[in-house]
Order: sequence, then structure tokens, then C-alpha cells
Amino acid sequence: MSLRTDTPSDVAASTVPWVLALIVATLAGRIFLGGSLGLGIDESYAVATSRAFALSTYDHPPLAWWLAGAVRWLFGTETQLAMRATFILLFALTTWLMFVLTRLLFGERAGLYAALTLNLAPVLAWTSGTFVLPDGPLLAALLAGACCVARVLFVPGASPAWWLAAGACGGLACLSKLHGIFLFAGTGLFLLTVPHQRRWLLTPWPYLGAAIACVLFLPVIVWNIQHDWVSFAFQGARARISHFDFVGPLRALAGQALF
Repeated sequence: MSLRTDTPSDVAASTVPWVLALIVATLAGRIFLGGSLGLGIDESYAVATSRAFALSTYDHPPLAWWLAGAVRWLFGTETQLAMRATFILLFALTTWLMFVLTRLLFGERAGLYAALTLNLAPVLAWTSGTFVLPDGPLLAALLAGACCVARVLFVPGASPAWWLAAGACGGLACLSKLHGIFLFAGTGLFLLTVPHQRRWLLTPWPYLGAAIACVLFLPVIVWNIQHDWVSFAFQGARARISHFDFVGPLRALAGQALF
């Protein structure tokens, strides 16, 4: 059963040009912002660390560092706009993926509103979407993975090979930030709790996708084996329940809502 309320032809005729205009306008805004501000503390750390290639880093998986290093290697510069360019372009892709996912599930108008709302969220759109941070590739990879999962689950006749694409996107998400695991946790919980979707658990496709993700995540595992699992120890120490502040998430959400 599809959740859509419109047809693909309606989308092409009405909404896509508006989404593309939104992407172009916000891309120009991020380019201006990215060229106007010096690197922040976290960005400076990422750029400096990226000068020496490594399979992973102390506090996060390495994809953001690899992207910064690749720009330096290709263009021989560390200007703030050059370092941020990949992340700015990634958020243009993220906006499109938000539109595609929401259009698939709820229709074209909802897709436009979702893309617009995403770009009105300052922490996501103007921090994660501009600066040299692991959140940029994480958001793009998570949304790409969600698009693949939604297509294979909700589009009649979709190829099960979308599970492989979902696994690759999930692997890139985990290679960006450990939060990428939530794509797998959410998908697994969905398959377990929706009766007519449980059939997928009896096929090899979701497991092949997970295997691809594990292969992509191997650099982090290898690096941590070589360094006494320090990344997982560091993040695990931060996540201890004894240090959990129940009001903290509410403060973070309230602050973002206030913006």
C-alpha cells in the first residue's frame, strides 16, 4: 500500500522546480557563509588532523577527515571555503534526498515542505550543512539509506537490490559518525514489528546489505584494534547512564526551536 496522494507527473509539473530553486538559493547562501567565516574550533581540529591520512580518528569515524584531506590533495589549499565546499555540496544533496524520501512516502507537497523545513533548521542546515563536521556526510548518507529502504519496502515491484544500496549508504553513515547505526536499528525494528514486512527477514537481501556496511566500516575497526578500541571507549564513556541529563535533550531541542 502506498502512502502517496499524488502522481509522479504532478511532481514534475509543479514541485521539482521549486525544490531546485530552494537548493540553488540555499547553496548560494552557504557558499557566502562558508567564505565569510574563519574555521571554528572543531573545524580547525578536523582540518589539522586530516593532514596525515589515518584509517580513523580518536573521537569519530574518518569520512569527514578524508573529505578535507582529499580537497587539500586535489587543490593544494586549506582556505575555509575550499575545506567547506564538499560539505556545502553534500547538504544540497541532503535537501534533494529529503524531498525524494518525503515525496515517496507522503506526496509531492509534503516533500517540498520537508525540504524547506530542513533548510529552516539552523543547526542542521547552516552548521552541519556548511562546516567541516562529520554531521554533513552523516545526514546525506542517512537520508540516502532511508530512501533506499523506503523504496524497497513501499514501492511495489522494487528490486530487492535496493537493500544493497541501503547497506552501502548505511556503511557510509557509520563511516561518518557512529550515529549511523540508528539506520540499521530503525530498519530492523520496523521489519520486526510490521507483520507483512517480516518476510524480508527470511531473505538474504537485508543481511547482504548489512555485510556491505560492515565492509565499509572496516577501517574504523582496524584502526581501533591497533589503538586499544579507544574510539569506542571514549564514546562509551560519554554515553554512560550515570552522566545522563534528562533535561539536556529538551534544552537542545528548545534552543533549536527558538532559532
